[in-house]
Parts: sequence; C-alpha cells; structure tokens
Amino acid sequence: MEQRAFLLTVPARRSDRRLALTVVAVSVVIFAAAVPFARMQLPAAWGFVPSYQSALAINDLVTAVLLFAQYAAFRSRALLLLACGYLFTALMASVHALTFPGLFAPEGLLGAGPQTTAWLYMAWHGGFPLLVIGYALADRDPGPVQRSAGAAIALSVVAVVAAVCGLAAIATAGHAMLPPIMQSNG
Repeated sequence: MEQRAFLLTVPARRSDRRLALTVVAVSVVIFAAAVPFARMQLPAAWGFVPSYQSALAINDLVTAVLLFAQYAAFRSRALLLLACGYLFTALMASVHALTFPGLFAPEGLLGAGPQTTAWLYMAWHGGFPLLVIGYALADRDPGPVQRSAGAAIALSVVAVVAAVCGLAAIATAGHAMLPPIMQSNG
C-alpha cells in the first residue's frame, strides 16, 4: 500500500516544537497583559455574539468536514474523534446562540431559562476538551476496519447530534432542575 504524506503521519520537527512553544509563550504574555482589564465592563455590542457564534460554527463545521474526509482516507480513530469534537462545537455554538437572551427573543429560544445559556456554555466547553483528550489518547494506526468509513462517519454524526440534542433538552426543558451557576447578566 502506498504511504501518503499527511500532517497526521509526519513526525513533528524540532522547529515545529519551537514554533508551538513560541505561540504558547506569546499567548501567555498577551493573557498576562490583559489581566488588569478583566473587570472592566465594555459597552454592550449586540451584534458581537451572533456574528462571533456564526463564524465559530461555520469554521468548526468546515473543520469537521475536512477531518471526516481525512478519516475516510486514513481510517484513524483519532481523526474521527477530533472531527466529532469540531462537529460538537459547531452544533453547540448554534444551540447556545439560539438560547442566548436578547438575540432572537428576550429570554432566548427553545424554552430557555435563566441558566440555560450558562449550562450550554459549560457543556460545550467541557465536551470539546474531552474529545480532544480522546484524540490524543486514541490509537493512530487504522487497524482492521470493521465497517465502511461512510458508516462510521454517519454513526459518529448521529451520536454527536444526539449528544447535542440531549444536552440542549437538559439545559432547556430541565433547566429548573439544574443548580444555578450564574448570578445575573451584570
């Protein structure tokens, strides 16, 4: 079988590691410079949330499609998990935006309660790292393929959609049973 070159199959070079560490160091410096301004409240910009969420959802959806295509070519379980992570964030960003108070309705859509958006945010930002950890721990060798790539992708998409729908149902219909994690909008 012909070996195809892809980022997944190429080991990191010393310069790649140095670049990654430089990016992390610059990020830490920028974060540290922003800390003194953390409590400064900026004026409301109602167009920010929908435009940011839309761009995030589209970027993550495109990334998921590209990773699913790479899974079809390489049959790497790690790539399948990472693709699911990006699909999860795309869908959660969309549901989060729909329930965000004041964007589409005063209290948000989908029967959102006062804690719905906060709980969706927590699930969204907890789910993606779990899938990235799965990616990091997954075996990158394809091994024997039990089903077609299309079937594996379809099953994965159904699982992610079901997880997002379940989390949305808990955060909306079950919002009264969830403990409060946010005091107020201000």
